[in-house]
Formats: sequence, structure tokens, C-alpha cells
Amino acid sequence: MRKIFISLILLFCLASGASAASVLDDSALIPATTTSPEVNASALPDLKLPAEFTRPGAETTDVTKITDPAKVSDFVLDVVGQGKVKFLDPINLAIADNIKVLSKIDQYIKFANFSVTIKPEIKDYFKAPLAITVYNIPFVADPIVLIDNKKVEDNEIVDFYRFREDGVDSLRFNTNKTGVFTFAPVLSLAINDGEETIKTDYKFFGRISDPLATLSYKLNNQLVNQEIVINQSTGEFDLVAPLIAGENTIEVSALSKLGLVDSVTKKVKLNSVPSPAVNKSSIVGPNPIILLIMGALIVVLILMWILKYLRK
Repeated sequence: MRKIFISLILLFCLASGASAASVLDDSALIPATTTSPEVNASALPDLKLPAEFTRPGAETTDVTKITDPAKVSDFVLDVVGQGKVKFLDPINLAIADNIKVLSKIDQYIKFANFSVTIKPEIKDYFKAPLAITVYNIPFVADPIVLIDNKKVEDNEIVDFYRFREDGVDSLRFNTNKTGVFTFAPVLSLAINDGEETIKTDYKFFGRISDPLATLSYKLNNQLVNQEIVINQSTGEFDLVAPLIAGENTIEVSALSKLGLVDSVTKKVKLNSVPSPAVNKSSIVGPNPIILLIMGALIVVLILMWILKYLRK
């Protein structure tokens, strides 16, 4: 009986050891990390954005508060006093390469002197259209938007508008393009090209969307030395051109403090003033009655002179 009891104990120990080994073998099959390119959400609190995007007052998204890194909506990168970029579609920050780009985002998104540079990597990695806002714009009317010094096409930017918030004028637009975005002033003249006038001193009006710009103008390819005063609130101005007979060319140029130039050229024709035609029927001659009276007086004077002479 004692031998049987000892044998049961030995069999139980062997069975327990086999079961433990089986558990150890199964756990060994689970890798320490996944083979997916995605990283664990706990990696995001360790992400450090460049300092210019995290200064006090910046509206940049707080990465430590992201709960679902694989689908981050409304992600914002803000540079105080210059501008911000908002991703309009959710972006994936659970991808290691995307986090690497974000950690040195100042190399891919740059604000400088009222210009914005968006490198192609932003579109390649995050695959989302952008809402770009530029703060403290010096314009009183919509400027021209350029990408790499070329005027944008209608479908390249949308929802373009200026707005004033907290006393600051800003510019906002949406785009899926990359490149260097710059903003040129818009210059306009209230002259119909080919207009005709009879005024030698021809006064005309214009408007420049950048009231801090410098204006100059030429008349018939000759620079006119005339002070041009721009209304700082509206961008409006007026000039007087001393026209010559026939066709005249007026060219006004604007140089923005941003270094961008715009010009407008108009043609104005000065017509000579025709001499008024003489209407002979309207010529008024001497009154015949007055002539008769004057003649009678002359006769009377002559007779009186004769009588006086005879009396002598």
C-alpha cells in the first residue's frame, strides 16, 4: 500500500512538471513587440516637437493628450505671431516614420516674413489637405496667392478669406498643394482701358491691397515725380496725369515691403476740344431805331451849326 501511495505521488509530480513546461513553451511563442510598423500609444508622451511650435500661447495640439494615435483629428501646428497649419483629415501618429517627421517638423513647415513653406514630405507622410493661417497680414484687401512664385489656379486653394480676430488681421485658405506660399498685393486703377477724355489734367483713382507698399507711376514711359499718398485704412489713392493730345499710357507700379511687385497699365486718349460753330442767324446787329435817332440828332446838330454861322 505504501509503495502504491509513493507511486501516485511521483506520477502527480511528473504531470505537474509537464504542464508547467507546456505553459512556458506557449508563452515563449508571444513576441515582446509586434512586427507592425505601428508603435504603442505610450510612445507619444515622449514625442518632443520643435520649440517654435510649443511656445507659450501656441495652439499646437498637446501630443500627451492624444488617446488614439492611429487616428488623430484636427491636429494643429502653431507658431505664435506667424501662423498655423491644421490637418483637415485624421492623421496616423502610430507610425514610426510619421513620428520621426513630426519630431523635426520645423524642417518641413516654415513660417517666415509672411510666407509659408510646406515641404512635399508633409503630403507624402500624412496624406491630408491643410488649412493654412497667416497672422498679422499687412493687407486691407485680398492679396494674390503665389506658390513657388506662380499665381495659384482656382482649384489649388479653396475657402480663401481674410478675417480679423482679437485685433489681428489674418489670412486663411485650404490647400492640398506643397511649396512656398507667398502673398503679393493687388493693384487696381479706376480707368477703363482706352478711355477718352477732353481734360488735360486727368485725375484718376486707384487702390492697393497693401497700404504699406510704395507706389510710382509713369506717363508715356516717363517717370512722373508726384507724391502718392495712400489711405492706410482703405488702400485708396488718387493721381493727376497731365495728358498730351492723342493716346497716353499710364503705368502705376507697387513695391510691397514683402519684396513683391505688381503693376497696372492703362491707355487714355485726350481728344482736342472743337471750336464752337458760328451761327450767323444768331448775330445781333445794331438796332435800326437807334440808328434813326442818331441820324436825326446828327442832322439837327448840323442845321444848328449852319444857322449859328448865318447869324454871324
